[in-house]
Amino acid sequence: MNRLDVEAIRAQVRALDFTRGTPAEVALWREDDADARANLAIEGMDLDLAEHALFDMLREESVPPPLATAIVLNPHSPSKSLILLSGSQYFRYKSWC
Repeated sequence: MNRLDVEAIRAQVRALDFTRGTPAEVALWREDDADARANLAIEGMDLDLAEHALFDMLREESVPPPLATAIVLNPHSPSKSLILLSGSQYFRYKSWC
């Protein structure tokens, strides 16, 4: 991955209009993330520090997994990948560009 500006991405996430996860949901998502990170490490594909910081920030902001996936797929231009999730049950697309 290219160098990630996690705080800039955080600002964009905070500008989005979406339904944040509940504390219980976020706890489950953190467990799932930990399992996924462990599996990546086992396979020799461990995340670098910037990638860990991005995933941690997405959980801190209570971003649901489908939206988090869209952001991870295109962190430098999230609005393009967010169109894919437009109308989902998790959030309503709101341009941030």
